[in-house]
Amino acid sequence: RAWRSAAVNTMKALRFVSNVNCGPHRAPVISLLQLARFSSTASNIHNDLDSATEFLKSIPSSGTITLDTSSNHKCAILTLRNPIRRNALTPSMMIELATHIQHLENICLDNDEGSKKDETVSLLLRGEDGFFCSGADLHLARQRLASSEGGAAMSTFMGHWTKRLRRLPLISVAAIRGGVVGGGTELASACDHRLMEDKTEWKCVHVSHGLVPGWGGGSRMTRLVGRGPALRILAGGLGLDANEALRIGLVDGVIDAASNDGTGDENFMNECLRWMEKQGYFQWDAEAVHAAKTVVSSADCDQEEERALRRERELFCKVWPPHAITKN
Repeated sequence: RAWRSAAVNTMKALRFVSNVNCGPHRAPVISLLQLARFSSTASNIHNDLDSATEFLKSIPSSGTITLDTSSNHKCAILTLRNPIRRNALTPSMMIELATHIQHLENICLDNDEGSKKDETVSLLLRGEDGFFCSGADLHLARQRLASSEGGAAMSTFMGHWTKRLRRLPLISVAAIRGGVVGGGTELASACDHRLMEDKTEWKCVHVSHGLVPGWGGGSRMTRLVGRGPALRILAGGLGLDANEALRIGLVDGVIDAASNDGTGDENFMNECLRWMEKQGYFQWDAEAVHAAKTVVSSADCDQEEERALRRERELFCKVWPPHAITKN
């Protein structure tokens, strides 16, 4: 029975990666008609972003995400704060993430429209207390998100807002320290760059729970590393240390813990800021950097990506909830 379950989970991941790689001249492994059959009624209901937002807002939860735009005049700092759950995202944190992304979009828009000039050119996304993010809070999900409605709402909401994060005119960097698991890898993949501390592991555990990514991370990781490595990560559940993640192009840099003066989050963040400065991002006018990022986003975000994200959401809704919820 365990072997059969593992085989089924692997087939789901294989189907997903195959669909991501289907260009306009190749027939998809799973047709859109088949994917439509996969969708539950609840998924169709909560495909509407407003409905998904209201659903998540109705769930009381702890944890917070803070945005600091004052400590560094060139870089905004977005910090995940739910350390008791290794910074797993709760519904209230998801709502705060959306609020902060909107605020950052407005900062860039105000610059373009000639309002009071803001010099912010970049965004650093980090986790509090020595861990980046462990995905969705499964403890809370077991109580309030175990239904198909909950899974569909979360996938719709997070898929939309990670896409908005990816398309921000700011240069975004995920500062990954301690570990990144499940949906945390999807959040990190939405950033322009990823930096990992050398003792950190990247773990896409979705397949071990009977899931596929549902926030757009599967599509993004496939684009980042290519078909073969994506299969090993998503269908094989392969964990990656920092150096292997760097070798295959999943991350852009590895920060040596020795150069990080030990263990402090603050020191690691400063090392990430120094890396960003070396790339040249801080030396130019903010409006020019925003425009350059927008040019790259326009070239990179196309209709094929939208189709891949839609397929990913459909498959996620079919296999939700995960084993970790249904077995307890």
